[in-house]
Amino acid sequence: MEQYFLNYESIPQQRWMVSDQARTSAFKQAIAEVVKPGDVVIDVGAGTGILSIFAAQAGARRVIAIERSGMAQLARQLIAHNGLQDIIEVFEGDAHDLVLDEKADVIVSEWLGHMAFVENMFEAVRAVRDAHLKPGGIMLPSDVQVFLAPVQADRLYYEDGPGFWEREPVHGIDFSCFTLPELEMGYSSRYSLPPQVLLAPGETLKALRTETARPGDEWGEGTLHFTMARDGVINGFLGWFSAQLSPSVLLQTSPEFPNTHWDQTSFPFHPIAVKAGETVAVKFYMYQAGESDRLMEMTLRAGDKTIRYVVD
Repeated sequence: MEQYFLNYESIPQQRWMVSDQARTSAFKQAIAEVVKPGDVVIDVGAGTGILSIFAAQAGARRVIAIERSGMAQLARQLIAHNGLQDIIEVFEGDAHDLVLDEKADVIVSEWLGHMAFVENMFEAVRAVRDAHLKPGGIMLPSDVQVFLAPVQADRLYYEDGPGFWEREPVHGIDFSCFTLPELEMGYSSRYSLPPQVLLAPGETLKALRTETARPGDEWGEGTLHFTMARDGVINGFLGWFSAQLSPSVLLQTSPEFPNTHWDQTSFPFHPIAVKAGETVAVKFYMYQAGESDRLMEMTLRAGDKTIRYVVD
């Protein structure tokens, strides 16, 4: 089995996600809002089965929990332990292989990876949507937006990033010639950063409507224009996403909201001095990485500098 699915057999991995209060509470609230008594619900990538249980508690008549990894066995145990085995059935296998004798009213899935599209799980959700969702059925989440913003994150850049090499001699040795090679390696990383690092508000890289999205709609390229809120030095960019789970529930992963297990994604960049009111144009290319269909490639260009990152 692909290592991606083996990772999700880990109970600590599942605990990490379930214990994310912002994430799990938002999904519970959204499911309670959209699932109606008598609904048929499909949960794609069910993991422990927690979202399937939420759907059953909301009144669903039938829930199909799709889980390809070995976590399916534990999901069955959890469902039975909570007395819901007559409502929730676990399909252990590839989402593309699901066969049903009726259409679903709601498809729910926590398919979101870092920068939303890392892991490329939405492809399986889309296949289930096209095969099994009723006309006018509900997708949860319904809309996803990915954002990027310029930041001055000095601690991240100078202590945990390429600026470390030029901060001061290391054991009496001048390592400053390492700064540029490390930048050009294009390492992205996940951090939870305070909103004070933002030099300008986030701009939308990509907006996706899950009800209508077609293959490839997750990816794209364009130019963002950031107007600086204050003087500073751009030494990186920060990415995050928001997900409209239901009409009244918006899950946010930006620095301005409570932290989630996704954190934000940091992209170190060549330092650029800026002034308040100045506009900086950033060209971006966001695509599935050639190294693996589970990874994202992000290329950023500002001025005459370009860095290509692989995001995992």
